[in-house]
Amino acid sequence: MTIARALLASNYYLIPVKADPISLTGVDLLKSIIEEKKENFALDLSCAGLVLTLTEENTTVYKNARTNLSEDKYWKKYLYKHGMIKRTAIAKEQLNQAHILESGDPETKRRLTAIVTEFINRTDNNE
Repeated sequence: MTIARALLASNYYLIPVKADPISLTGVDLLKSIIEEKKENFALDLSCAGLVLTLTEENTTVYKNARTNLSEDKYWKKYLYKHGMIKRTAIAKEQLNQAHILESGDPETKRRLTAIVTEFINRTDNNE
């Protein structure tokens, strides 16, 4: 019931997904679950996009994931231009409850800003 409560309180949802084949399969499953909840609860809810996370952009797995999503007839319009790169230092700090912006990593901050900007642009255009 937790997903239903979160969706009830929202107008938009953003899907973070790891750029690997198993996670990409899960995106379609999540889509079907959300569509079911929208129908069951008569929700006015829209997907604000899909963000690739923990990316290692020089890998074949990442390139294949981005290509697959870019060519998918449903997901291509939802794929964000920027994703979050993999940073083990940030992951370690999460154990200490450190905020991601406290990492001091300028690339992470730049990407997070780009994702938030794209989210705002997508949701403002729908309002």
